[in-house]
Amino acid sequence: MSFQNRTASKISDDSLSSRTQLGSGILWPKPKYNEIHLPACCRVNWIEPVPRSITTREKVIRRYNPRSRWQAARGLLVASSLAMTLSRALFADPIGWGSNLNGQLGIGSSSVRTTPVLAYTNGALAGKVVTAVAVGTTHSLALTSDGQVFACGNNLNRQIGDGSTTNHLTPTAVDRSGVLADKSVTAISTSVRHNLAITSDGRLVAWGANTRGQLGDGTTNTPSTPVAVDMSGALADKVVVAVAAGGSNCVALTSEGQVFSWGANSVGQLGDDTTTDRLTAVPVTTAGVLAGKSVIKIGAGLQHSVALTADGGLYAWGWNNTGQLGDGTTTNRLAPVAVKMEGVLAGKSVKEIAVGQYHNLVLTEDSQVFGWGLNVSGQLGDGSTATFQPMPVAVSAAGALSGKTIVGIAAGEFHSVALASDGLMYTWGNGQFGQLGDGTTAPTRLTPSAVPTGGLLNGKAALAVAAGGGTCLVIVGPISRGEVTPFLGGYQIRFSGLDGWPYTVQRSSDLTTWFPLTTNTAGPPGVLQYTDLDAPQGRAYYRTSSGR
Repeated sequence: MSFQNRTASKISDDSLSSRTQLGSGILWPKPKYNEIHLPACCRVNWIEPVPRSITTREKVIRRYNPRSRWQAARGLLVASSLAMTLSRALFADPIGWGSNLNGQLGIGSSSVRTTPVLAYTNGALAGKVVTAVAVGTTHSLALTSDGQVFACGNNLNRQIGDGSTTNHLTPTAVDRSGVLADKSVTAISTSVRHNLAITSDGRLVAWGANTRGQLGDGTTNTPSTPVAVDMSGALADKVVVAVAAGGSNCVALTSEGQVFSWGANSVGQLGDDTTTDRLTAVPVTTAGVLAGKSVIKIGAGLQHSVALTADGGLYAWGWNNTGQLGDGTTTNRLAPVAVKMEGVLAGKSVKEIAVGQYHNLVLTEDSQVFGWGLNVSGQLGDGSTATFQPMPVAVSAAGALSGKTIVGIAAGEFHSVALASDGLMYTWGNGQFGQLGDGTTAPTRLTPSAVPTGGLLNGKAALAVAAGGGTCLVIVGPISRGEVTPFLGGYQIRFSGLDGWPYTVQRSSDLTTWFPLTTNTAGPPGVLQYTDLDAPQGRAYYRTSSGR
C-alpha cells in the first residue's frame, strides 16, 4: 500500500536492481532482478524492478545492450493493493469507477459509477497535477506534483484530515498547518479508516482513526489533523522506503530490508510473535523464516501482511481464516511463515505483490498472475467457485488475458485488476458496485474480462491502477510508443503517438539527473526521432518532455 520517491544511481545489468530516492544516491542491491519498476505499496516515484515503464508525456525507454532492440509499449506503471504511483508522470488524467457511496471518487456526487468517469479533477484540485492515488474502503487520497495531499469520501474517523468530521464529495486539502507545514509529501497509503504519508525529509505522518494505535504516535487518540509517527524508538536512524496501511495496523520497510509494524495485533498482524497491540513501531521478527532475508516489498490486508524478499521468497503473517497467508492452512500466524511455492509457483520468480483485504495477487517475471485467499466472488480469477484457496492458484490466462503481457496488478476488497503492457485493463471478482468497470453490476466474475476502451478510455492507455474496497482509480495518458535501436555505436531513439510540439529528448544514466539532448519543434505528426552517438556505458534512459 505504499512506497517512496527513490532512485538508484547506477545498477549492474546482471546483479542489481534499483530502489532509492530521487536525488538520494542510495543504491539498493537486489539480486536476481534487473528491471526497473514501481512498487506495490503506495509510494510516489519509486523505481524498482518490474515493468518496462513509461509515463505520459515523459516517456522513459530503457535499453539493455547494443545488440538488442527494446520497445516500450504505451505506458505501464504499477498497481498496488490499495494504492499505486507514477514515476514523474505529467499531464495524466485520473479516472475512476465503482463504489462511490461516500464520494470517494471525488466527482461531486455519491452515485455509483459502472464505467470510468473523470475523478479528482475539481474542487481544491483544480489546476493540480495528480501523480498518485490511494484507495481506502470508503475514502481515497490523491498526491499532487507539488507534494500536497488531497482526500475525499468518508470522514467519520477524520480520515480526510481537514480538521472536520464532514464527508467530502470533492477533493479537500489535507491540513498543512501542523506537522505537514512546509513539508512535501512523496508517498501516500490508505486503508479502512486511516492514512500514512512519507515526506521528502524522510518523516512519517499519519491521520484518521487511532483506536488501536495505528497512527504510531504513542497514543490511541484520534486527531483531527495529521500527526507525526514516532520515529525515536525502533525506527530511529532508519530510512523508511515503503509503508502499507492495514485495517488497524501499519507496516514499514526500511532501506536495509527490515520490516517494522505498529497498531492492532489481535491475530498477529504485526508479526512480532505476540498478540499485543503496539502504539509505536516494533520490528517484525526475523528469528524464523525471515532470518538473513532482505525484504524488498510489503503489503497489508485487513489483518494480514505479505512480504517479498530479494531472493524471490514470499512470506506472510497475521489472520488466516480464508487462507490469506498462502501456507496451506487456515491457522493464524504471529510470526512470518513461507507462502507455498512448490505448486503453481514452482520455478517462478515473483516481481510484484498486491494485497487486498482478504486475498493476495502476485505477478511473476513471465507475466503470469497468481492468487490465494478469499474467493467468494471469484477474485482469484481461476474460474473456480471455491470459497477460498489456502495456496496460490493461477489466474486464468485464457480468454481475455490470452497473449497479454501483464505488467501491473491491484487487489480490492472482493475484486482484482490487471494492467497489460498495451495499456488495457482487466478485472474479475465482485462487480456489484460497478468496480469491474464494464457497465454492469455483475455479482461475480470468475475469470478476467476487459474493461471497455470507449468513452474516457478512447485513445488512452492505463499507466497505473489502484483498487480498494469496491472502487478503482486509474491514471491514464495518451497512447504513445517508443523504440531504441543500436546505431553507429550509439542509439537511435524514436517516439510516436505524441500529440504536439515542442518536445525535448532527455537522457539519464540514473533516472535522477536528466540531460537535454535536443528539442524538436517540427517533424512528422506525432513522431520524434533522435540519434544519440554519445550514450554512456551501462544503462541509458530516455524520455520526452513537453515544453508546452
